[in-house]
Amino acid sequence: MKMKRIFLFLCAVSIAAMLYTFALGWRRHHGLAALEERRAAGGQVYLDEVEALSSLIGPHFVWAILAGISVCLTHSVVLTYFLGTGKAIQEQTELQNWSEEFNIARRKLMGRAVVPAVVGILAIAGAAFAGGFALIRTISPETHLVLSSLGVLAQFPVFAREYAIIHENGKLMDKIIERLGGENIRIAL
Repeated sequence: MKMKRIFLFLCAVSIAAMLYTFALGWRRHHGLAALEERRAAGGQVYLDEVEALSSLIGPHFVWAILAGISVCLTHSVVLTYFLGTGKAIQEQTELQNWSEEFNIARRKLMGRAVVPAVVGILAIAGAAFAGGFALIRTISPETHLVLSSLGVLAQFPVFAREYAIIHENGKLMDKIIERLGGENIRIAL
């Protein structure tokens, strides 16, 4: 099945966007903190240094939006995949007058796919909202850093879990195709 390759590609894009966003935010946060330490120690802080670090907020914001969209898209594609394959399994079960074993299996897999997808979406949304609250100074940048770190790190086990469930669903689809007559069978989703 091609879904595993598609999923891995989407994960790679999402991870790259999240890591770049995180790097921009890290650079800004720790750069400004270093300038503040230098100022507190009596050192000279130049306006162009402050402006260069402050100008990172725009790209950080844009990349955060792109990262959030790509992560949500990845999880949404997973859910759509399970809806499509589930419908195909249900139709074949009815058309071929098979027992309910395949329908039971597809429902279980769909149920197992929903939880990590929702957790992944909520985790990245939490990171995004934390950024918005930090921008309007409702929470500290440090709190945003912690919440964003948790939101980004949560994606790794979620992606791994989704991949495992996609793999299991692929095996179920292979069984159905085999039962229908082999590799030349195509099931429209």
